[in-house]
Amino acid sequence: MLKIGLIAVNVDEVVEQDFKVLSDATGDVTIFSTRFEMAPFDDAAQLEVNASRIQEASRILVPRSNLDIVAFACASGNAALGKERITETVAAVRTDHAVVVAPLESTAKACAVLSIKRLIVVSPYNAETNAILVRALEDREVIVSAVHSLPSSDYPSFGQIPATEIEATIRTAVTQSEGDALLVSCTGVQALGSIARMEEEVKKPVLTSNQCLYWDALCSVGHYARPASFGALLRNH
Repeated sequence: MLKIGLIAVNVDEVVEQDFKVLSDATGDVTIFSTRFEMAPFDDAAQLEVNASRIQEASRILVPRSNLDIVAFACASGNAALGKERITETVAAVRTDHAVVVAPLESTAKACAVLSIKRLIVVSPYNAETNAILVRALEDREVIVSAVHSLPSSDYPSFGQIPATEIEATIRTAVTQSEGDALLVSCTGVQALGSIARMEEEVKKPVLTSNQCLYWDALCSVGHYARPASFGALLRNH
């Protein structure tokens, strides 16, 4: 039985549900989760606050169980702190030597295996966070050809943006922008159920932060069972 520990932001309404759906479809995978309260990433002091909170979340994540993987589920936090710092923070308080995965590195790996050269991004973030995200992806050798915004201000949380709005934004994005694939960024956006339908419609791979993170978690420990109903990435790789 593969054991995945999930570290989520306290306001994320989606990632645990997505991982449960994916693990049920995979079989032989168990998900354990914990949360941390994320402070704004405005300065170095706030970075340290978040690192401390992530470390405490890691410490209390089923400490008596040997996890195979710890999945850090926050794309913007990943961009701000960097994968190396997140890995060091988790490893400092765990004794199980779990492999650490994070959304941006997972997305970059997915782009590599799918031979994606240019990526169209759909996101719920504001312009400042989008700029940070684009820089972070390009630092990981993923070229972002365009960013299209979801109507996040119309809803109380990112997780409440309906599938109809997400799919409409995907259609607009692929009509207006050139790219080899499309990414719905943010672990708190409920896009998992739209992947297969949108891939059939737009004739391009459709990625989501949670899909990439889960796929990378399996790959990182050589777990080759894959759920086939959540896009080309999981079906073929």
